[in-house]
Amino acid sequence: MRYEIKEVHEGKSRYVEAILRSLPQWFGHEESTLEYIHGVDGHPFFGAFIEGECVGFFSVRLHHRRTAELYVCGIRPEHHRQGLGRNLLAAVEDYATGLGCSYLMVETLSPKHPDVFYAKTRNFYENVGFKPFLNHGHWGADTPCLMMIKDVQPKVKVRLATSGDLPNLENMFKGIIENMYRHCITVWNEFYPIEEFPSDIEGKSLYLLEQNHEIVASFGIFPTTDGSEHFSWQEKNANALYLGRIGVSVNHLGSGLGGVIIAHAAQMARENGINYLRLLVDEGNAPAINLYQKHGFKQMDGVYEFTAHEKIVTLGFEREV
Repeated sequence: MRYEIKEVHEGKSRYVEAILRSLPQWFGHEESTLEYIHGVDGHPFFGAFIEGECVGFFSVRLHHRRTAELYVCGIRPEHHRQGLGRNLLAAVEDYATGLGCSYLMVETLSPKHPDVFYAKTRNFYENVGFKPFLNHGHWGADTPCLMMIKDVQPKVKVRLATSGDLPNLENMFKGIIENMYRHCITVWNEFYPIEEFPSDIEGKSLYLLEQNHEIVASFGIFPTTDGSEHFSWQEKNANALYLGRIGVSVNHLGSGLGGVIIAHAAQMARENGINYLRLLVDEGNAPAINLYQKHGFKQMDGVYEFTAHEKIVTLGFEREV
């Protein structure tokens, strides 16, 4: 039987009451059932509809910009084991990750309780990727609670850039540069680094991060960089790789992609027997400097000054890998 999954904004309490009343083995406690019926109006809600009838739903509660919780969910018993739960969960995950959430959590009855119906519920959660995280007793001694958690971060693919990526790269960097200018960071402009990408691609130095087939970040790995001789590196003649052209899509800022870039570059260095990662960064680019220091880079003595579209002063950072 065909069904439609969609977000619902009106009539949520009515749908919830009808479905929860059909599930007395799970929702037999009147006080908590009424709390869900009346509380669901304040939370995002996704329903499964067959011929206009809501036969299942998942409601989600947002706790933190990185974490969402399944507030309450239910599917009419005659529609169990038809794939509705997985598809409703997929809609919730799309919604949560679209808001930047990395984790989805749910609380359910602990296996310390012998209830056979909630054993089925836990089995469903485990089958769709939730992991047991914490047992606690805030539901009371007779109803031990299990918190389960699922990592819903879109998986990141790292690959070399190709010439076919240039239009999307240019669009992404135009947005990055506009955002930098809004924060008075003017080291890049409409020409740099965009004009460098073709030669980077030819030299197999430019890498992309993709999520769901979308380019969300890029970085370059180079054997040397202009101005490196102006810094007092820990070991001047040691093998090193230089990071550059690091850019994260403005739609994905704060999602941890900077850390993914650094981790991948460090792995590449180790695999090639290289001891250090190095980079140069404009002295006024505080967000970038904070990122690098957070991930173990230390500022080295020295500065490199040059003039492009304006006078630029760069600082040198290094991390042992």
